[in-house]
Amino acid sequence: MAAGAGIPGVAVGMATAGGLLVYAGLRDVTPLDALRDIAAGRVTGVSRSSSPTAVALAQQSGGPGSQAPSVIGAGASLVAAARRYVGGRYRFGGTDPATGLDCSGLVQRSFRDIGVPGCPRTSGQQLVWPALTRVPRQRDAQPGDLVFWTGHVAIATAPGATTVVGALNSRVGVREGPIGANGVRGQPPVAIRRYAGAQSAAPGGSAGGGSW
Repeated sequence: MAAGAGIPGVAVGMATAGGLLVYAGLRDVTPLDALRDIAAGRVTGVSRSSSPTAVALAQQSGGPGSQAPSVIGAGASLVAAARRYVGGRYRFGGTDPATGLDCSGLVQRSFRDIGVPGCPRTSGQQLVWPALTRVPRQRDAQPGDLVFWTGHVAIATAPGATTVVGALNSRVGVREGPIGANGVRGQPPVAIRRYAGAQSAAPGGSAGGGSW
């Protein structure tokens, strides 16, 4: 990799989701802020002229001049945002990481961190949020999908939702781990939803409804 005066080699592959998340981790910023840095040319070797793909991603993901966050890469960005709160406190009804988050508060905060507005407050409201679409089976789940139980929600961090990150209770706080230990004990998920943008609701209510 080529080395620069800033972060060595960061410019290589910066338009990819993997490169974006690496840069965000190195700079300790959110993926959205990383995209804005790239679009503004604040990373050595990355400029508007030399990285049009990065500029397009930044604009689609809530950067300067954007109209709406991008659906592309939203799952990976959501996982990265939620993982920043692992180890934090749980508080019922909590929406502030400084005092504690509950399960839906973590989801709402993570969406806000990646520049997606309008995520509802409670898990029941999130289940029928029109920006989400149905995932038919658990094995079809991808990182960043929302996994719902009755009264609980977590964010899938692996294909098939084999692992999730969520705010479970005051004893364990916010943590990532196997779905069986981080959901509602003894109960399978009742639904899985995927972010598909603010205009995802289709005729007939494809985004809302009951199980699956």
